[in-house]
Amino acid sequence: MSKKRIPFKFITILFLGILGSCGERTEPESIDTNALFLPDLNSLFKNYEIVERNKQYSAFANEVVGANRDLKSSELYLEAASLYHQAGKLDSVVPLLHKAIDKGLANPAILKKFPELKYHESELLTKLTKRLDSISKKLREISHFSLEMGP
Repeated sequence: MSKKRIPFKFITILFLGILGSCGERTEPESIDTNALFLPDLNSLFKNYEIVERNKQYSAFANEVVGANRDLKSSELYLEAASLYHQAGKLDSVVPLLHKAIDKGLANPAILKKFPELKYHESELLTKLTKRLDSISKKLREISHFSLEMGP
């Protein structure tokens, strides 16, 4: 009976995985979930037609940002950025796009939805463009995809 040899690469990867998990463990901070604010999104967006009709984009963007204070949803950051863009408050758009990326937004072409930003120059916008370029490069790497073949 011959013994099957385990490949050296597998052993190395297993060893490195075990070694990496041997670090000091820290307990996550306990958060009082009762103190967190979870907005009712249906009631928040219920009067959106009125906002559009009266062009009160900035005020509504403030409400969306306030509703997102504990939820920290990338989609709500993006919605608020869009509202500020419609209100012409371009200085408020870029920080919200940064927050949206921090919370998971991975669309490198997102600036196409904000055409007025191409006329706006700021250090934050330059950093945002670099972040989006980095996301674009990462998304093109083949290591981020897998090929699965079914039976």
